[in-house]
Amino acid sequence: MGDDLGRPATIPATGGDKKLLGPTWGSIQGLAWNASDTEIWFSASVEGIRRSLHAVSLSGIVRPLISVPGGLIMQDIGSNGRVLVSHAMERRMLMVTTAESNAQRDLAWLDWPVGLHFSRDGKQILFTEQGDGGRYSVYLRAVDGSPAVRLGDGDAIALSPDDKWAVSRSKTTPSQFV
Repeated sequence: MGDDLGRPATIPATGGDKKLLGPTWGSIQGLAWNASDTEIWFSASVEGIRRSLHAVSLSGIVRPLISVPGGLIMQDIGSNGRVLVSHAMERRMLMVTTAESNAQRDLAWLDWPVGLHFSRDGKQILFTEQGDGGRYSVYLRAVDGSPAVRLGDGDAIALSPDDKWAVSRSKTTPSQFV
């Protein structure tokens, strides 16, 4: 799964410049014209994966439509105005099997862990949490299932060969390695 950061835009069918509408969203999926062709409806969130339904006018004014537990994905709007939206309770798992046990263990800490890196001895994992906790956060967690330790903001890159340091990349522009 790739990054779905973005914003609605229009491009004339006959060619020309695209027009960006509204702000950039941390996650945006599913776009549809409303029945009167005056707005684009879409599902988006500022951060995380719990997308709500929004509308943006052709002048770029955004208004919220509905927010529910879980995430919404705009599918389509019929000519009669009926709206088709899917609802999902999204969560990623972080399944780990160790040499000591053939049983798999889910070591996900919140809801959207990515970028798993093992320590040299295989007893710890370094990962990034990208879900609804807000900014991307770097965590270190023992594979025995004990609580994860938040190391800071950013994207987990690697552990040092002696496992005493973690390298992460900031989510600022330009990126910085920390």
